[in-house]
Amino acid sequence: MPSPPTGVLGGGAAMSSPWSGVARLATCNESAFHATTEPLSIMVKLAYTSTSGSYFNASEANATVAGWTRALTANPPAGMRALLFVHPGTRRAVVAFRGTDLNSSGVSGQADACADAALGAAPLPAFCGRFDNHTLDYLPRAVEFAARATEVSAVSCPRCDLLFTGHSLGASLAMMVAEVRAAAGCGAAAGSGAAPPPPAVVFSAGSWRGALRRRLGITPASSAAAGRLFALADRWDPVQARATA
Repeated sequence: MPSPPTGVLGGGAAMSSPWSGVARLATCNESAFHATTEPLSIMVKLAYTSTSGSYFNASEANATVAGWTRALTANPPAGMRALLFVHPGTRRAVVAFRGTDLNSSGVSGQADACADAALGAAPLPAFCGRFDNHTLDYLPRAVEFAARATEVSAVSCPRCDLLFTGHSLGASLAMMVAEVRAAAGCGAAAGSGAAPPPPAVVFSAGSWRGALRRRLGITPASSAAAGRLFALADRWDPVQARATA
């Protein structure tokens, strides 16, 4: 199995966690930055194009990132979608949450619009009545997927540690799930020894701290998140532009 590119991801056995190098993301050089973020960005893209919805591409239904194995998929016709990627050679695993389907003419985009509104405590569009609460409540579905990913990776990637990623709505879910697991004391996989809470590296995240406080009473501490939670923004991203307008 090929190794990931040298850089931030290439931590080394002496580090407390396979993802410890992520803490240097804000200060590393350009090469190391891209070595970390490019594979994650491809995983996030596949969360859109390999699952049902407006962005589905049949040619990428089972696609993965070079050197990584797809180990688990959540892909309902409407609702929270996510992928698990594992890299046993470096003891790394990644959960990528899909973001918002902006085409609200179909059930995929409608469910996403309802989930976005619910997380933001905004009025729900009229079409949300066609879905049950289980479908539209993305946060617990994301937490459940992370728990299942931990179980699966314990078999397919022994002693692997999870990192969470996503874009847009998926970025918010990734941040919230990382904080939920941190609050629960979930760090490294069982048997790997003491480890810090799981990291998240996300793209164009919306507001998520308020949703986490409202839903679960968890208030993330900025100091605790330093070096562990990274939200990357692109001013050309239409979702980011809408979020900051």
